Amino acid sequence: MENELWNKLRINPNGLPQGELEVIPSFEYTRVAHKKIKAYKASASLTEKDGISSYSITYPELDRTLTINFSTAFPHTIESWTDEFKSGYGANAKMLISRATKIRRIKTPYWQQNGNKDIILRDSLGI
Repeated sequence: MENELWNKLRINPNGLPQGELEVIPSFEYTRVAHKKIKAYKASASLTEKDGISSYSITYPELDRTLTINFSTAFPHTIESWTDEFKSGYGANAKMLISRATKIRRIKTPYWQQNGNKDIILRDSLGI
């Protein structure tokens, strides 16, 4: 399952599946794209450059590619990701790209700082 790959990436990225495989896409994607929840043929690869590793999963049948960029060194923090997919039907279909990039990171005791009085912490994260 694609959803589980995010956790595997953080624990042991060298153990991620590579090559040709079957993957159940993320539930978020299948719901928004109105796709059947099933395993789709995919191709996965893991590359590294300048201390950043990239894990890519391409689903040919879905016209979709997910790429997750993370620090090669432990604790393998996720730095950014892109999700490229076709949206629409026929001649009106367009390739769309969703991107996310880590702006900042703070280490705080989250479970003690998640009330309304702590909302100022969101500003320090740039969200």
